[in-house]
Amino acid sequence: MNSTVDIPLQRVYVRNEFLGSNLTGLTPGYWHSVTSVPARAFTCHVVLDNGAHWAGIPIHAIVTKPDASAIDLSVAQSYDCFSYDVQVVRHTFLRDQLVSCLKTKVKGRYLFTIHSVDPLGKAPFAEFPEQYKTFTFIETEAGNIIARPNNYIRWIDPALYDTTEKVPAYERIKEIYRSEK
Repeated sequence: MNSTVDIPLQRVYVRNEFLGSNLTGLTPGYWHSVTSVPARAFTCHVVLDNGAHWAGIPIHAIVTKPDASAIDLSVAQSYDCFSYDVQVVRHTFLRDQLVSCLKTKVKGRYLFTIHSVDPLGKAPFAEFPEQYKTFTFIETEAGNIIARPNNYIRWIDPALYDTTEKVPAYERIKEIYRSEK
């Protein structure tokens, strides 16, 4: 079981209010891993520039720009985690591509993807096709980190995609495909 997984290393700032009750400002550090617990938001592990190692930092406490405005956790992550067991993938083709978040129109840059899996049968929603969601981690133009399911984002490189066309009302795959029947 891999509830805590390494991610591609990210240079970030942590909002100090999440590090202590009377603290303000930001502390720079290196975000190196993520923890997934079902029915909770992702939490992050960061080694701060002062050498302190913090775990359990919520995603909305981390920014990439010191002037990034604060956002609510519900804005940073659309859905809670599905599984204790997750896999991190940095898709080579998507690396650093620009995205636009559908509904909110927030724009940003692709960082990596987290897939929920369920090898021990402890999180059945992770394996239901109509419920399955990947979490696409994005650094927004404003400097916030957000996690969006892939059906909530649109890739916007005009050299690769026709971004003038309206996205059809695609529907989730609702069946499990098997090669043997």
